[in-house]
Amino acid sequence: MEGYMNTISSGPQTTETSKTILGIVVAVLLVIPSLIPASIIVLIYKFFFGFFVIDHWIPYFEEISMLWFPELLRGGIVGAITILLTSAIAKKADINIVRYSTFAFWSGLYLFVTVIGISVKGFTLDIVGILAFFIGFGVGMWSDEFV
Repeated sequence: MEGYMNTISSGPQTTETSKTILGIVVAVLLVIPSLIPASIIVLIYKFFFGFFVIDHWIPYFEEISMLWFPELLRGGIVGAITILLTSAIAKKADINIVRYSTFAFWSGLYLFVTVIGISVKGFTLDIVGILAFFIGFGVGMWSDEFV
């Protein structure tokens, strides 16, 4: 029994766990400043593309191109910037656990806010924009897997 106890070592595993926890905290906090460059890119997109969608003959083209797609783009950029900066800061963290934890934290928070918004104002197109943001956020979080 004594030989068995000597084979169990919690030293390196504890270090990896603490690095992963650090990575989760860093990723959750980096989402907020990542919104700045993403919002600038979305603003540029809306500025240049907004002239083409006024009174378009395709139904719901304006809603899709000026509400849904910019939020999808914003979410993708935020997710990609967050995960790239987190992988650079917390190098030994298990990045998949960081991705799942960050996505779960922000999705839970936004789900709570969305449910309150639906109960106050009802279902609007803003809810579709929030859904598009989280689809983009999930794709952005896992974007380095596709490269």
